[in-house]
Amino acid sequence: MPMVTTGRKMYTEQLCSFVHRTGYDDIPPDVIAVAKKAILDYLAVTMSGSREPSGRIMGEMVRENRSPEEATVIGAGFKAGCALAALANGNFTPFHTVHVEFASLTLTSGKH
Repeated sequence: MPMVTTGRKMYTEQLCSFVHRTGYDDIPPDVIAVAKKAILDYLAVTMSGSREPSGRIMGEMVRENRSPEEATVIGAGFKAGCALAALANGNFTPFHTVHVEFASLTLTSGKH
């Protein structure tokens, strides 16, 4: 399958270059405020989900795997390997809840 490119650089390379060049001061304050609210919302929903029956089961399964302590399992009080922590944290967070909550966040100034 051929690589998708624009001109001389692949899209991923362009995105990485953009992210690398972008500093905190380049981001509009209203975008930062919305991002902070979205991150806090994600953490709250994920911590709550870690206490649900399915979250407790997933957390125990990940803990019992005894993987290297590389990443936090949110709300569970331990670290696990990156892949297993991502599995648990994703399980703790019902996608539809985050999607609905994130959709309700708006920029205040409308400037981009």
